[in-house]
Amino acid sequence: FAEEIYGVNANTQQFFAKVKGRNLFSINDEKMDVTLNDAFLEFSGTFIPNLEINDLTSLENVVDVCKSLGISDLVIWSKEESVLKDAKQKMPYARLGYIPTNVTSFETYNEVGEICRKAGKSYANLILIDYELLNKENIIKATSLGYTIVANAKNGDNFSVIDSALDGCKLILQ
Repeated sequence: FAEEIYGVNANTQQFFAKVKGRNLFSINDEKMDVTLNDAFLEFSGTFIPNLEINDLTSLENVVDVCKSLGISDLVIWSKEESVLKDAKQKMPYARLGYIPTNVTSFETYNEVGEICRKAGKSYANLILIDYELLNKENIIKATSLGYTIVANAKNGDNFSVIDSALDGCKLILQ
């Protein structure tokens, strides 16, 4: 199933998948033929799980699997502030990433500040933004507030990755 996992290739040390219940889905919402438990077993010690979780039931399932397998290195991404807040309490070791919704601009201090405020209220210090909305200036605005901007370069073409890196993104989900 490795070819279904977003981000698994020779140049990465992470895998990105969406969790719904105990099932894994690709970035394109295609159900994978592997359970959460089996994915963690296969990639444990090799790739860092980056999991998008948008409901509390799915979060509970991830917490249970992590406890049973002794996994403590993962990133939880969510559009839901409540999921990130709950993750902070149940998995204080996990890195948290906020996925803002309906973002059409990420340029002014007000726009950047509002997204950073929502991330901060959720205990997240990572923010996932589409690479097309990023430039050096707005990345500097966010990093000056203490956040790491992660580029969503999910189309995977070289331009999106190179452009994100040149803008100053330290992390790129591709």
